[in-house]
Amino acid sequence: MVRLWLVALFWLWVQPASALDIQAQGLLKGSAVLAIDGNTRILKEGQTSPEGVTLVEGTSKFARVRYRGQELKITLSRRISGSFAPPKKAEVRLARGRGGHYWAEGAINSRPMQMMVDTGATSVAMSEQHAKALGVRYTEGQRGQVSTASGRATSWQVMLESVGVGGVVVYQVPAVVLEGNFPEMVLLGNSFLQKVDMNQEQGVLVIRSRL
Repeated sequence: MVRLWLVALFWLWVQPASALDIQAQGLLKGSAVLAIDGNTRILKEGQTSPEGVTLVEGTSKFARVRYRGQELKITLSRRISGSFAPPKKAEVRLARGRGGHYWAEGAINSRPMQMMVDTGATSVAMSEQHAKALGVRYTEGQRGQVSTASGRATSWQVMLESVGVGGVVVYQVPAVVLEGNFPEMVLLGNSFLQKVDMNQEQGVLVIRSRL
């Protein structure tokens, strides 16, 4: 029998923990046998128990379940109960996307915007068109010149009220707005990235807030 142990991973939009008792009794590829508050539930991936527990992923080694916005990765283990605490740090995980880059569905000044993680960019960078769509009053920022792949371009240094990726939000983030349509996407640069904790886990970029 697999040695008993438990790992809990809490992801985005975490809500307060409730007194629900969950235990893995059997693990199979694509399904799992769970004891939920004393009730045995056989769930296939995508199914939700009457208690509101959804099996997100089932393997022979672990089951990943979702309950009230929390995602938990469990093995055949001691039970998860109301005694576990919600995370103190928000966390988001980004899978590598097209072009080998990490893409994030985030928000700037509370407005949704897709961004590409760019550790080589000094600050968050966006085109004039992006700034207009986000309501950034860039013309009030410090005007300057920057070098781009197309040559020299007019730029404006601005301060964004907030930049968020999932539940990870940073306030007062320096950014640069470039005249015209370059860059084609908003670049999530180091003015944001240096204010969070990051690491890669098997091709997944993990971003955590600093609280």
